[in-house]
Amino acid sequence: MTRTTLLALAAISAGLVAGCEAQQGMVCDTDTQCDPGDLCTGGQCLQDLTASSFSASPTSTSLSTAVGQAPAPATFTLADTTKNGHPFSVACSGGAVPTPASGTVKLSASVAIKVQAPAPSAAGTTTFTCAVTSSKAASAKASFALTVKATGASSGDFALSVSPASLNVARARAAARRCRSPLPVASRARSRSRPAACLLASQQRSSQPRSQRAPPQP
Repeated sequence: MTRTTLLALAAISAGLVAGCEAQQGMVCDTDTQCDPGDLCTGGQCLQDLTASSFSASPTSTSLSTAVGQAPAPATFTLADTTKNGHPFSVACSGGAVPTPASGTVKLSASVAIKVQAPAPSAAGTTTFTCAVTSSKAASAKASFALTVKATGASSGDFALSVSPASLNVARARAAARRCRSPLPVASRARSRSRPAACLLASQQRSSQPRSQRAPPQP
């Protein structure tokens, strides 16, 4: 074996060793010696944090509930495009609560995040937005939108009922005229001859101050 051949084999062996060491994050000369997504920085293969990104699936969902009742929690899956992954934190608007609110996600291990919206106090539609960010990479971010539609009476509303539901005005006026008409002399001593409603109306009218009494109807 010639000396040239030995030198060639030594160079190949050194390249293989350097390549293995580079992939382990120990030493490198160029980015091509590192894993995809890693950069050769300061002679070492380090993760390229600026190229990382999160993704949420689904990006939005809608739920329905009744006023005063919290809807069922919504769930979305957070994924990362890098092998080593990144820490994440979730913040939601409108009082919605994410679970978990923080953790670590990576390419081989996505995270399921539940979002619990508060009970609505009024009928209508409300959208809650959850922002996912990472303290290690500004480009690692994602968002999720939860829309809640509430139906039913709003808190503080009241219902007014009238009894009876309908009134015959003509009959009521005729009864009022009978109450105001004088009784025959023979019947004045018998109070039972006047309708009970007339007696009750007379008692109620006499108990009111004169300034509050309604004028008689024709």
